[in-house]
Amino acid sequence: NGSIVVDGNPITCVNHEAHGTMNFQQALAKSCNVTFAKLAIEMGKNRMESAVNALGLNSTYTIDGLVSAKGHYDVTNASNNQLGWSGVGQYTDQVSPGYMVRLLGAVANGGTPEELRIIQNVSGDLVTPGKYGIPKTGQALMSQSVAQRLKTYLRGDVSTGYGDDMFNGVKEVCAKTGTGELGGEHNNNGWLVGFSADESTPYAFAVVVQQTAGYGSQTAGPIVRELLSAAVANKD
Repeated sequence: NGSIVVDGNPITCVNHEAHGTMNFQQALAKSCNVTFAKLAIEMGKNRMESAVNALGLNSTYTIDGLVSAKGHYDVTNASNNQLGWSGVGQYTDQVSPGYMVRLLGAVANGGTPEELRIIQNVSGDLVTPGKYGIPKTGQALMSQSVAQRLKTYLRGDVSTGYGDDMFNGVKEVCAKTGTGELGGEHNNNGWLVGFSADESTPYAFAVVVQQTAGYGSQTAGPIVRELLSAAVANKD
């Protein structure tokens, strides 16, 4: 019935939709809350926190010398039900768009992120090497094999789910939507994060729309489409 009961409280998928038996890639494409809750509980608190810390979520990073805020993942005092919800991206989880675009850039680059920079303005082509400074790479956030597997999964989200038309002609987009539910009406955080695996359009993106009643695909999707359209239009 699209839900499980843990510690006497339910963990549900959207609209209690039952997804049946799936592999990991299918569960990601379906945003199956039950699957990711079960995985978090199976991994346990220590392994979950170690994995999150390895991805840099609980750490700062710099943007042209400015120190970012940390994300937040802490399940020290969580019940099993709360641990499950943390695997879905709920509970007390917090991330920023900057962190997410850095993380997705790492997936695109074989596990190593390109450090973010501040650009005052842009004109013309956005991808000429060195046009906006020399790129700097950070420490690897994951292995090449994990990055390649995630790239395959995220590409599948688009090719079998959202559709390439969502991205206005930008090719080989790998992406994932998300909806953070904060409780109450018009109080969701709608997300869409991803990147283009096509070398002619090497863009990564992260968009979040706060305090919305809709899902990430409905709210952040049109914004990403316009951003990518502008980027493509400015290519030489």
